[in-house]
Amino acid sequence: MPHAPAAVVSLSELDLRIIGLVSDQRVVTSTQLELLLSDVPGRTLRYRTEYLHRAGLLGRSRPYRERGSAPYHLWPSRRADKLARGAPAPRGGERAEPNPLFLAHAAGVSELYALLATQTPGVRLARFEREPREPFTAEGHSRTLAPDALVELHDGQGLGLLAFVELDLGTMSQARLKVKAGAYAAYAAQAAWTERYDFCPCLLFITTTEARAVAFLKTLAALLEKAGRGGFYDNRAVNVSWFAAGACAMARESHRALSEPCWDDLTLSGGGLCLLDCLRAARAPYDTPRAEQDAAQRASEVERERLRSDPDAWRALLQEHRLYARSEHFEQFGTTAVRALELLLASNRSSARRSRLLLASSTPTHWRAGSHRSPCPRVPRTGRRSRGWSTPTARASASA
Repeated sequence: MPHAPAAVVSLSELDLRIIGLVSDQRVVTSTQLELLLSDVPGRTLRYRTEYLHRAGLLGRSRPYRERGSAPYHLWPSRRADKLARGAPAPRGGERAEPNPLFLAHAAGVSELYALLATQTPGVRLARFEREPREPFTAEGHSRTLAPDALVELHDGQGLGLLAFVELDLGTMSQARLKVKAGAYAAYAAQAAWTERYDFCPCLLFITTTEARAVAFLKTLAALLEKAGRGGFYDNRAVNVSWFAAGACAMARESHRALSEPCWDDLTLSGGGLCLLDCLRAARAPYDTPRAEQDAAQRASEVERERLRSDPDAWRALLQEHRLYARSEHFEQFGTTAVRALELLLASNRSSARRSRLLLASSTPTHWRAGSHRSPCPRVPRTGRRSRGWSTPTARASASA
């Protein structure tokens, strides 16, 4: 086995890519590595990973499989983690080989990342963060939401879609699943997502059987209903209405979960939903008010242009709303102009070009072109978005 300093010095650019990728994803199989680094021949990847394993920078094992041979599962050593993060070399011994359950779960999450980054049509992966921490306060107690992954996708129209991913390989008890569902219900009821996002990310629960998927959705729906109860002045019911979730039984076949209509939602309507259906349902409470405000704004602009082209109609509107009265807006034109405007509004004769210009100058401030603000829907709770999420701009690249 090469000496540690010599092994680090002799690392190639490809070695550093492999170490960075494995360190970011915690566990990566050899098959996933070939998928993510498709520009490198598979034989070269096998040779370099074996070299990194002998150098003590990667651990690897081949879990038991009933049929065929499982691919190698790779994980970073403590030295590789420090190297990938540019930190000093660690002290003490190396970490032990992970247990098979951890390897299977971590590799399952990495499989989702690899498929979203390379083989999911209609979407582009912009961000994939493993085990993010979402701290919030509920009922006076500090709590933390810890999904397996936070995913940000962009669809074909460029719209940003967010999701919390929970992967269950059938190892969690129903009691543990209820605790996890309760955390999401409290997170939704407190509208904790307003501190970071424009809308609440969709919860994607991927498990092994239809029975477990439906049971989780039923439990979650009941807890959301309970969490949404409150007093007359409580916004919990509105907050909960922004929460969307989907579940499927494709934990062993992740490619089907991303491409087939195998999802069910909180309505338990029998499934048949695609991944994008679930993700867009979470964004709908944010987009619907924006669309309504956009339509109202366009109608207002059409009406303004109509009035500008018909001074008589504009005069009638100003007279109806008594906008000819003295105000700060009209005072800016001076005494003579204000008097001329009053005479013009009191007249019933058709206006000439000068009258048309004078009427145009009397446009109320909130009708001025460009004076309106971009429509923004009312969110359940106003929060300071210290780490605001922006829809058109991706926070991270999906490249390996």
